[in-house]
Amino acid sequence: MDIESLIDLAASLGLIVLLGLAYGRLHRWLDFPHGSQAILGLIFGLAAVVQMYRPFEPTDGLIIDLRNIPIALAGAFLSGRAVLICVAVAVTVRLQIGGMGMWAGIAGLTVAASMGVIWAKFTKNMPTRQYPQMIALAVLASTHLLAGLVLPDDARLWFFAQAALPIFAVNVAIIPIISILLEGERRKFQEECRLKASVSLDPDNGLMTPQAFAQECAIRSSALADGSYTQALVIRLRPCRSLYTWSNGRMRNRLLAAMFLRLQEIIPHADFAGTYQCRLLLVPLSQLDLLRLEDLTLQITRHATSLPYAVQENFWHRIAIDIKVVDLVTHQSLEHQLIKLSFKDGLVTLPAQLGRNGLEDRPNATLALGFRGPNRTKVETMFHKAELLMKLSSEQRRRIRQNL
Repeated sequence: MDIESLIDLAASLGLIVLLGLAYGRLHRWLDFPHGSQAILGLIFGLAAVVQMYRPFEPTDGLIIDLRNIPIALAGAFLSGRAVLICVAVAVTVRLQIGGMGMWAGIAGLTVAASMGVIWAKFTKNMPTRQYPQMIALAVLASTHLLAGLVLPDDARLWFFAQAALPIFAVNVAIIPIISILLEGERRKFQEECRLKASVSLDPDNGLMTPQAFAQECAIRSSALADGSYTQALVIRLRPCRSLYTWSNGRMRNRLLAAMFLRLQEIIPHADFAGTYQCRLLLVPLSQLDLLRLEDLTLQITRHATSLPYAVQENFWHRIAIDIKVVDLVTHQSLEHQLIKLSFKDGLVTLPAQLGRNGLEDRPNATLALGFRGPNRTKVETMFHKAELLMKLSSEQRRRIRQNL
């Protein structure tokens, strides 16, 4: 092997090592799990493409590349969506390259990814995946060599006689080492997620994390059984003109905590609140809050924004907010809802009044009686409103009539 081939081999190995580093860093850098997996799938696919265009020649007349190693590692350590993206990128480029071995190459890519997925399925419940399991991954991934059976007779004989054994040796030498690196990053990331989930209060503002907030609401909802704590207000702190305040996460956390203290004057039952990403304040809603939701949002907006906040000595700052309602009784986690939450459309209120016979239409008045959640139809919303009203006492009904 000459110097140029050694350089090509070192470049190929270096690129694969970079995949291991990107695997851990992207997980920490991106807050969206599906997005980070998709980007990782794209990166692994591009790495396979680079390997196609950067082969090395260990001996005269034998030119091989490491394209199937990133594909197998993607199948072993990435999600199903990421594997599909990775394989799609590599297959698309292989189709463009063409040639006599095109279909054999595509079959090899597919087999390598499939073996990685199968390995991940059988080892996912193991407490630790160590070097013997990584050797097994290398052997399984090397079954992509069977794709050489698709080649024409002369090419097939030459491939299995000259190229198959060196490629197998490279796979067994490289894949376990890179897999150990990826497994270490995976376990480290899982441990970070576990520690993050175990924290119930944000250390910067003392408010609850979304997981702890949802759990506390679920406990209180089960205890009261009257519709309270099944929904929550999400108050978004709008980007402000002061670049220093908005770019400083500690300042935003202080604003959220200060705003919650002000809101406790008009929502006395809200003795706890949550926060998310230094910009969202989560406030639980009781049954009566749901019945006066429209008035409550106006009071919150007025109370939270009327006076400036002293975010620093001799520095006062006014804020602007947006308000949304989320349903806590859903199959989606609260954090997942907050990631996808849009503030473009506001609360849903229906014209109604509370008469002797229940709900009656009245076009000149609106009763803020709940909201239409992301998974709730219009009919379900009406039934939800009626159910809340039936749980009210006669005194509460009399007060609502007076307010109307």
